[in-house]
Amino acid sequence: MVLSLTSYFPVKKGEDDIRMACDGTKCGLNNSVWVPSFMMPSLASHLRAVVEGTHMCDLDIGECFLNFMLNPKLRVLCGIDLGPYDLDLSGLDEPNEEVEVEKKKWLAWNRAAMGMKWSPYQAVKSIHFAEEVIRGDRHDPDNVFQWDFVRCNFPEQEDYDPSLPWISKVRELPDGPALLAADLFTYVDDCRTTGQSSQESWLAGRATGSKLNWLGCQDAPRKRRDSRIDPGAWAGSLICTKDGVFALVSDEKWDKFKSQVEELGSMLA
Repeated sequence: MVLSLTSYFPVKKGEDDIRMACDGTKCGLNNSVWVPSFMMPSLASHLRAVVEGTHMCDLDIGECFLNFMLNPKLRVLCGIDLGPYDLDLSGLDEPNEEVEVEKKKWLAWNRAAMGMKWSPYQAVKSIHFAEEVIRGDRHDPDNVFQWDFVRCNFPEQEDYDPSLPWISKVRELPDGPALLAADLFTYVDDCRTTGQSSQESWLAGRATGSKLNWLGCQDAPRKRRDSRIDPGAWAGSLICTKDGVFALVSDEKWDKFKSQVEELGSMLA
């Protein structure tokens, strides 16, 4: 049973594909729903797992919001009207008996969608639960994300090393020096794995993608970037670990910032 409706619109994908996107801003629920604030990973958290020569691999979660189901209490309030389209809905389970199918074709939207106030919180919270599964047992020697202890490296310490992060997870090798452990950072639908070699970073990315699929979240392999020391932007920043560690801002973000400053200047004038 559908009690209220929301809108939807077409989105072009390529040259011969059009997909439907639900617009949750039109259903009126956003004004009646409270959603808590939440923290997001930042460049500073990413730099905890980066030193000179660290390799990074990027993955993307496809259709991020659509991976997560709506609460049943919300589904009946987020219906869509397919009446304007000539569609055969006779084969659907649990048809709406209170309306005539020939006149009204109302279906309940069952997944988180764009414009719904709670969608970012639901998606980010769920993906962080997925991260715990992906990381696995940190004591398992066969786990690419295995680590032994947390190393503190603060400026006032006698053994402070400015080339290392202030705080980091470290993996001890039986016949070699201690290295930063492979790690995973997720910014909404952008996943980035780190490793102290190209192979380790790739293995971390492989484990992330396969476990995401196993959990029911779509890994979009067409958007994957291979392991390298100068990958593309993540959370609006660029990191390069060639001959040191360098954090840069993308041209698009810098241009956007300058335009905002110019706009504020004109408003003050």
